Amino acid sequence: MESKQLEVVLKRWGKGSKIDKVLSITSEAAVPKGENYLSVITRLKLKVVLGNGRISRKNLIVKETLKDESVAQLLQEMGTFKIETMMYSLILKEFEHLMDHFGDTDDVMWGQMYYAEPFSYMIFEDLTEKGFRLAKRQTPFDLEHASLVLWNLGRFHGMSKILEQKGVFSRSDFKPCSYTVNKQVQECFFYHGLRALSKAMEDSWGSSWHTIAQHIKMPLDTIRKRMAELGTIDDTKFNTLNHGDCWCSNILFKYDWKKRPVSLRFIDFQESHYGTPGWDIHFFLSMSVDANVRRNHLEDLLETYTNSLTSTLKFYNYDGKIPTLKDIKEDMDRLALFGFVILGVIHPCVTCEEQYTIDLDTIIGSNGSEGYDMEIFRSHKIRDRIGPDVINAVEKGIL
Repeated sequence: MESKQLEVVLKRWGKGSKIDKVLSITSEAAVPKGENYLSVITRLKLKVVLGNGRISRKNLIVKETLKDESVAQLLQEMGTFKIETMMYSLILKEFEHLMDHFGDTDDVMWGQMYYAEPFSYMIFEDLTEKGFRLAKRQTPFDLEHASLVLWNLGRFHGMSKILEQKGVFSRSDFKPCSYTVNKQVQECFFYHGLRALSKAMEDSWGSSWHTIAQHIKMPLDTIRKRMAELGTIDDTKFNTLNHGDCWCSNILFKYDWKKRPVSLRFIDFQESHYGTPGWDIHFFLSMSVDANVRRNHLEDLLETYTNSLTSTLKFYNYDGKIPTLKDIKEDMDRLALFGFVILGVIHPCVTCEEQYTIDLDTIIGSNGSEGYDMEIFRSHKIRDRIGPDVINAVEKGIL
């Protein structure tokens, strides 16, 4: 068949599915309260006319900057929308080119951005139209979900390293993890967050926790010094681009007929940063994985991640040193303080039941001295979920 004839066939085929006209638009909140803290997410429901004349329906997701003054100012300083725009318009597009060039037939791990207005809003595809959906944030992931996420994190980190090696981006294009450099974030969530947890222990966890509660009240200067040390890039280690905010509300899953997760999409790349893989791994495990799964299957989960990273780097002909499972474990040990604060402070706040709240604008506006609902930390569910990890952190001298 002649190429010209094929061109005509393909153009006709594509034209019929393209949107020719928008007839009507309605909007609704795309996520429930508590599912997203750094932006406003809206679903647009469109009634459209296609190129073939048929009337159809199409959904879009619009992501806008927050209007709360204190939070908006902090996000502007952190450059979150600028980072996410770069991720979708450059990095993820280059991922797709890389996959096409090497004949990688695995699923993509991200949705599509249709448009960005720097730096106020973005328009994305609605992944629910492809059968993907969010898990409930109050229900921690089981082993199947956790394994699938870590396998895909290995792919994401491996492909990122290939792009860095090809010169698509350099480490100077991305800041280190915000927890290591932003003093306001450190004061709000590390210093005052740990104090809120400590007070809840003293008030409600029982007398056996009083001594432990004192251990987790770290001086602000100590927090800043230790986080600065953790954020220093060591060129002898394996460093790559991290997702930066990898938790259940930023991952959509597709399920098979037995309700097993078989595919996923990462969203929300506002906090992508450069560093060792342990940042993403700690954040995900501490934020979204069932406590018993995390403790009893940590070795298996880290092995799953390492195998994925290794196979991805080899598939794309990476010529640098590939981290071993031992290297990944050492990185996890190095970043243990970060993992503990995510588990002890951020995890309870974002996975709490709907009757409890955190007022992010008040927390940021008061530098953390106000805005925490103490009932979140007093919960026996949280005590049972993180208590053994608190004891372990104290015994190992992490705090």
